[in-house]
Amino acid sequence: MKTATILGVLGGLITLIVGAVAAAGTAVPSWGVVSLAGSAGLVGVVVGILTLIFAWMAAKSKAVWALWLIFSLIGLAVGVGVVIGPLLALIGSLLALKK
Repeated sequence: MKTATILGVLGGLITLIVGAVAAAGTAVPSWGVVSLAGSAGLVGVVVGILTLIFAWMAAKSKAVWALWLIFSLIGLAVGVGVVIGPLLALIGSLLALKK
């Protein structure tokens, strides 16, 4: 397994887990107000899943590397609280683009 794929999978898992925890922690809206942390958590879950998919498919097509880069940047911008997952995915996608 290549280093870029390992970094992407690890970053995707971290983003997925942190997003799921953030979404689960704010699943019950208090006083009818929807929390922004819950929305960011759901975005983290979606970005984590897509990052995992793109990291596994990186060897198939060069277009997947660009999508991997875009979604790792989205995960970094949302920043569910821990930026290490999207940062690892970003590094992995840049390594994959470099080759």
